[in-house]
Formats: sequence, C-alpha cells, structure tokens
Amino acid sequence: MTLIGGLLQKGIDNNEFAITNVSSLAVILDSLLLGLSQHSRRMQREEALQAYRTAMDVFLHGIAKPAR
Repeated sequence: MTLIGGLLQKGIDNNEFAITNVSSLAVILDSLLLGLSQHSRRMQREEALQAYRTAMDVFLHGIAKPAR
C-alpha cells in the first residue's frame, strides 16, 4: 500500500472517512497533488499554498463522514 493509501486507510479505520475503495481514492488524491504541482510552478508561493489548502479542504470534505 502506498503512503497515501495508508493515510486514507487510517482515516477509515478511525471512522473519519466514508469511503471504501482506498486504491481509487489514493490515485485521485495523487493525481490532484501532481496536477497542482504542475500549476503551482507559475504561481507565487502564497498563491500556491492557498491552492493546496483549498484542494485538500475540498478533497477531505468530500470523503469525510457526516457528523452525527
């Protein structure tokens, strides 16, 4: 299992994520980060950091288990 897959699995094990297919989500997250790394080359540092923060917020909110 990849590092990203391991982190996602840990979130599932801790009942934080509402996902079942770790390998697919790991590919999606890896692709998101790879794409951002390409785009961030043309950004100022703060703009790139904000883009990464926003991307992670969107990704994590998308897989988070709803609060009860």
